[in-house]
Amino acid sequence: MKTTKRFLMVVFALMIMLSVAACSSNGKEANGVGGTEEDADSTEVSSTEDAGQDASDRLSEADTEAEKEETLSYDPNLDLEGYEYVIACFYGQDVWHPESGKSEMGDLLLERYREIEEQNNCTIKFIDCTTDEFLDGINTSAASGIKYADQVHLNMDMYQRLMSAGYLTSMNELPYINIQDEKWNPYYKEVITGQDGNLYGLDFLSWPNRKPYPDQCVFFNKTLVQELGLTDPYEMYDKGEWTWENFHKLLLDSTRDTNGDGENDIYGITCVGNLLEYAALYSNGAHTFDVVDGKYQFGLADDAAYKALQFTSDIRNVDQTFLSFPEDAHWGMPLDTFKAHGTVFFMRDIIYFQDLKDNDHEFGMLPFPKGPDLQGNYPMATWNADTQVQSILKIGTDVEKAAYIFNRITEPFDGYPVGEWESYALRNHFMKDEKAFSIFKEMCENAIPDGFYVYGGDNYGKISQALYDTINQTKTPAEALNSIQEELQTYLDENYN
Repeated sequence: MKTTKRFLMVVFALMIMLSVAACSSNGKEANGVGGTEEDADSTEVSSTEDAGQDASDRLSEADTEAEKEETLSYDPNLDLEGYEYVIACFYGQDVWHPESGKSEMGDLLLERYREIEEQNNCTIKFIDCTTDEFLDGINTSAASGIKYADQVHLNMDMYQRLMSAGYLTSMNELPYINIQDEKWNPYYKEVITGQDGNLYGLDFLSWPNRKPYPDQCVFFNKTLVQELGLTDPYEMYDKGEWTWENFHKLLLDSTRDTNGDGENDIYGITCVGNLLEYAALYSNGAHTFDVVDGKYQFGLADDAAYKALQFTSDIRNVDQTFLSFPEDAHWGMPLDTFKAHGTVFFMRDIIYFQDLKDNDHEFGMLPFPKGPDLQGNYPMATWNADTQVQSILKIGTDVEKAAYIFNRITEPFDGYPVGEWESYALRNHFMKDEKAFSIFKEMCENAIPDGFYVYGGDNYGKISQALYDTINQTKTPAEALNSIQEELQTYLDENYN
């Protein structure tokens, strides 16, 4: 039986130790202007009534403030006795240490820092560092017992390392932190749950500029689809027809020589590296590793995986509907070519949708089409090593004070309720494409961890090389994947089974 939840139970102690050692009034105005004569007359009340109303208003305001304080998850005037709260920013520096005046959200956060420092008698400081400097600081802290930082913004790979090494505080056990609060990102809590069932990190959706970042997104040029007389991919998705077979036909119909010079000037699809191959694997139900009867097994040596890689090899090499670039080409060339209308489809993670907003064509977004062997939820997407987690270090840290400040920092900004991130993302990241945003949320609901990428360290490179062997046709899909099966299964056996 295949499952993704058991990915969370993996403990990579050997990998962690080696990595550590080596080394973010209501419509009408009071004077009646704009209203009818009846409206103006109705505003004339006696001074006694005014006084009574004023008193009632003051009482109502006081009740509102009292209710607000009761609903807060913290005492806004708690004395932290001069505590120095340190945020280590090797990753996510723009999130936690913004430059003043650069963005509205950044300025709101800086104002919040000042408010917390004044109200709670504490200071908030930052360590801006490289990954190596961060690991050195963590290593020194572990050896000396002296605090390095309170809060760290981690990617998924680093989170797994520090969690398995025992350096992170369990969020389940902290005061002020309610892990069920709606402000915490619900989409990948399972991915970051430890072997003991506890969460050692959280991410949040309480600021409007926050959002998850699933992989395997397929962007398409709506304008070209119409101009070339192609079937609308959104309609295909709604009808359950967004499949490999129909996608294959679309790519063939998209690739054209429009000026009669004998060379195609529009191609079906392009992307960076081997994203096409990974997306095809996942969309056909093939995972980099699975858990079968309680044992971890290399998951790519099966027909579903072979079929996925044959599908993408045919797109690239037989149909020639894929626009490829020289190996030394800049990674931005596929995106630039797509924006210049050189392809109908383009693959990248969701953040790149917002880069298309200044173009004179309209664009849409979909998951990779569904493969014939997929058993389980669709649409398919993955969380990769860049998935973001916020954690509290426990070495030398006053975890209760740290939890208080972390909770306050991640509260919604005034005027922006928790759910505001959705309308903000729809306007600013999805160009008001409600269909794309709806599909995006479906992808978040169904996303799984990209096993070896997140948890397998250098072994991910071996899988990538096998995929390139199929791209370059130096090996068949079965030969390429079977050639790494024994080595990666041994790794799984030694570390998990």
